[in-house]
Amino acid sequence: MRPSSHLNKSYNKFLKKSNRLRDDVVKAQSLSFRERDLVLGYTVLQFHNLWAAYCRTIALSAYYKANSSSGKTSFSVPASARTNCRDLESYIYDFTILCKPFLAKKNPSPPIQSRLEPAWHNIDILYDGLSWFSYSNINGVDAARSFYNGVTNHVTAARNFYAHKKKDTNEKLVSLVRREYTVAFSHDEHVTDILFKRPRGEATPLAVYWIDVVKSGAGLMV
Repeated sequence: MRPSSHLNKSYNKFLKKSNRLRDDVVKAQSLSFRERDLVLGYTVLQFHNLWAAYCRTIALSAYYKANSSSGKTSFSVPASARTNCRDLESYIYDFTILCKPFLAKKNPSPPIQSRLEPAWHNIDILYDGLSWFSYSNINGVDAARSFYNGVTNHVTAARNFYAHKKKDTNEKLVSLVRREYTVAFSHDEHVTDILFKRPRGEATPLAVYWIDVVKSGAGLMV
């Protein structure tokens, strides 16, 4: 996702793409296990990428002073900034070094390689960086952190499973679901079957619930 001069446009793009992925999961409920597994794996990976791209867009929009739903976002360079953020590369560099100070020794000046950029999907990292740069809607980002209450980390755990499908990623995700949600499943059930189950009190499968929660919280950030 590219930064927009209006954060609402970025949010609407996020919603549109999220809804498409959500619909795919809903439709997959009636498919065979193999088909459901393929759809859910693809959806989880794409949604996690989409969420990370959205968070990065929010971060870059602070630099561009994009219009938020309540006015313009502020962008004030801290006195401790290394580069004074003369350009976008400098801004991303400073944001990255703030989050990963250990990179400064081998990367004394911008640009920073994209693979070294912050883990944008981590809303705590996003919050810390935007706080440093005096983002005007920092309270909205903080509200989203509270609203998510770990759900974005749960999506990341699912992403790690479908990206690697190793024993440890499987165990971490299964343990997380057992600990955080009221979902009945046996010890030998596949993760895909588990994520298509509905937590107690919810009308949708767990994977769909995650998408809905992240969509709702994303609006608080603009």
